[in-house]
Amino acid sequence: MQSSTAMTVAAIGFVNAGLLSFTSALWVVFGSNFGSTVTGWLVAWLGFKLKIDAFALPFIGIGMALKLTGEGSRRGALGMAVAGFGLLFLGIDMLKQGFEGLGPQALPSLSGDAAGVALSVLVGVLLTIVLQASSATLALALTAVGGGMMPVEAGAGIVVGANVGTTLTAILAAIGATSNARRLAAAHVLFNVLTAVVALAVFSPLLDLIHALGVWLTGSGDAVMQLVLFHSLFNLLGVLLMLPLSAPLVRFLLALARNATPAHAQGDVRLALQLGTVEHLQRAIGAFVSEVSRQQMHRDVSAQLPELLRIATHFDTLARVMHHIGQQRPVPGTHPGIENLVQPVFDAARAFFEAADPESANAPAQAGGPWLTLEARDAFEDAYQIAKAALPELSTLSHGAPTRPAAESDSGRSVESAE
Repeated sequence: MQSSTAMTVAAIGFVNAGLLSFTSALWVVFGSNFGSTVTGWLVAWLGFKLKIDAFALPFIGIGMALKLTGEGSRRGALGMAVAGFGLLFLGIDMLKQGFEGLGPQALPSLSGDAAGVALSVLVGVLLTIVLQASSATLALALTAVGGGMMPVEAGAGIVVGANVGTTLTAILAAIGATSNARRLAAAHVLFNVLTAVVALAVFSPLLDLIHALGVWLTGSGDAVMQLVLFHSLFNLLGVLLMLPLSAPLVRFLLALARNATPAHAQGDVRLALQLGTVEHLQRAIGAFVSEVSRQQMHRDVSAQLPELLRIATHFDTLARVMHHIGQQRPVPGTHPGIENLVQPVFDAARAFFEAADPESANAPAQAGGPWLTLEARDAFEDAYQIAKAALPELSTLSHGAPTRPAAESDSGRSVESAE
């Protein structure tokens, strides 16, 4: 994706939707930071070694042709990627032309001493906040260093600042999200800040090592190559630091979130967040089915789309009923009998999906396919109606009082009218 910011926001979205665990998403974020260093190598190898417009303009032309002839298809998406790749390097070429003739006197304050490096870090933070992309800031630093506008030390300071500035996007993405998504954003901030602190602590020795390594690899102390190596090594250093620190970090963030919420309110907050996740998934499923329904497909496949929406709506209704029951408990939590009631619904839904999917290993034989699919759908409907009728009764037995017939959920809709 050529963007650690996009990967981080995606990971926060997956955690917010309950599709990815917090610990797994944590390493996705760490890996994306190191993966973003590939952008620097592409810029250094292609943007400064080749005649850019010789391949950038053809890439843009081919990409736009694929996009225009394949709107809404994979070919169109590939065209957007190819055109974007060409535009990236065309932009680098324009930056190089803009920096031609400029020297260190253009920005005298961005020197290689301690004060200049500190100011460079601040410039990197501000540039990344404005551009909302650390890769763009890295490209600017590379072209400035390559054009002689600033020394390698100042460019390295901008790169360190870019790693810190990119955390703002994750913070904004986590506003109003689930607790795990907020924890992931906090972990991203801690990781990037810790990596920046370590990089600044070993700044001079690391640059000396990189200069020696660059001379050994290329035979010359190429400034652009040194900056790319610095970006890669200090991000790799951050990932290595997280190997022993990730487990304590996870425990700290989990404990911090628990301590920040009063004990009597944690259950209600958890239930509300879980219901919000179900509602988010319901909307996403609806949008996906709507998008798919506008494309050409086999008649048997299109006939299953309304059933998918119906099943998603049924699960949404069950979630609201269970949320209402959980709110009535003295100590919010799951009732031991709820799992036994709703498990048959999950099993019946899975059986229907397998019967409706022709590529499933458990799909019915061709001769009885349609009939068995209808039978599986009816079995799910029966299981759902049984669970829906039994859940309020379970709540009555548990609390000694009948449930309200139209309990309002967090979104303002009643349980009875959720369907």
